[in-house]
Amino acid sequence: MRPFIYETMYILRPDLNEEQVEQEIAKYKDLL
Repeated sequence: MRPFIYETMYILRPDLNEEQVEQEIAKYKDLL
């Protein structure tokens, strides 16, 4: 996975825990 996507999602959604962030990233990747 591209590190910048993880970093971006973590910055945008700091309230999420790691598992939730990964789920959001999966959704985001589906849009790409």
